[in-house]
Amino acid sequence: MDIVKSLREAYYKALFGNLTAGGVNVPLFHKMVSKGQNPDVYGVISSVSNSSKDTFSTIDSLYIIQVSLVSKSLTNPNNISESLASQFWQTILPNKWTYGISPVGFNISDMHMVMDTDRPIYIDGGGKTVLERVIQVSHNIYHNQRF
Repeated sequence: MDIVKSLREAYYKALFGNLTAGGVNVPLFHKMVSKGQNPDVYGVISSVSNSSKDTFSTIDSLYIIQVSLVSKSLTNPNNISESLASQFWQTILPNKWTYGISPVGFNISDMHMVMDTDRPIYIDGGGKTVLERVIQVSHNIYHNQRF
């Protein structure tokens, strides 16, 4: 079973309907915005990396998922960005001991923030400032015992 696919689907399932801007659900995409779409607010879910986190007694993997929350606004996209990031964290990691996702077929033994930062991108042709909030979350996935 593909862990990255399972994690990505778990994020989509958890975030869809829980990220809103102006009372409207924020569309979510995998790796890039779908052709022909140009929403003012959207999220992109992608994987960044994975590596072995094996110990003497367990087989584990570390996976990092990146979610980019993009907002375009004539006034202040920072307000939208702050709101989306708050909704993201309330959904995905509401507290240190509660994980808001459950990837099918895998157990998360640890999950924490790697990065959460704003990145101004550009001003589009319509005069809207485009801001990207980049969030990375690491997941220690427990596979099984060695012995």
